[in-house]
Amino acid sequence: MAVQLKGPSMYKYIELAGQLEKIIENGAYSQGAKLPSIRSICKDYNAHKSTVIKALEILVDKNLIYVVPQSGYYVLTRQNSLYDERN
Repeated sequence: MAVQLKGPSMYKYIELAGQLEKIIENGAYSQGAKLPSIRSICKDYNAHKSTVIKALEILVDKNLIYVVPQSGYYVLTRQNSLYDERN
């Protein structure tokens, strides 16, 4: 199922990052869970690989996820998340 990104006033990677952030915050992925692959996210959101990577980088910068090289992206646990420490 492809999800269309909309919002002409916003860069698609920012919009995608926001959508993924909401999904994570709503608990669709538990802490420590692996996110879908870049290829899978590209297919689901009908987005280019570079768009997905930029969106995931935003979430890394927000300390919501982390990357394990050659493995994938994972949701941070509360103990490791600077995001939770600020709130």
